[in-house]
Amino acid sequence: MISGGQIGNLLHHPKWMEWDFANPHKRQHRINDAAATIRAIILPFFALFDRPALAVDTLLQRPALRQTSIIEYAFAMLGRDAAMAAMHDYLAANPVIQSRYKTALAHARSHGPAHHAGDMAQELAAITLLHRLDQP
Repeated sequence: MISGGQIGNLLHHPKWMEWDFANPHKRQHRINDAAATIRAIILPFFALFDRPALAVDTLLQRPALRQTSIIEYAFAMLGRDAAMAAMHDYLAANPVIQSRYKTALAHARSHGPAHHAGDMAQELAAITLLHRLDQP
């Protein structure tokens, strides 16, 4: 999974988006607006995946998306070197996570990766070990 959930998470500056279809007098306008939003946001998002390298570069720094999934997508679609580059770029742009990642990686090497999701540093450490992204 690369992304899931709220359509507003796909915006450069995420925001909550919703449409209330209950009022029959406003329903058609709301349907038209929702359809226009899908055309403007979702379809271009899907089109990114026609060019995997562009998808990785574009989506890696979006805070509402799962960067771990994007790095694994890079590994699956573009190979190990692309995944390593994506991980490096993400960590270089996020020094707080990079510091926590180093700690999590050291812990994962000695005790095994964490068994729960939700902590970006621990997830990145698990991906590093799983795909051997820290090996030359």
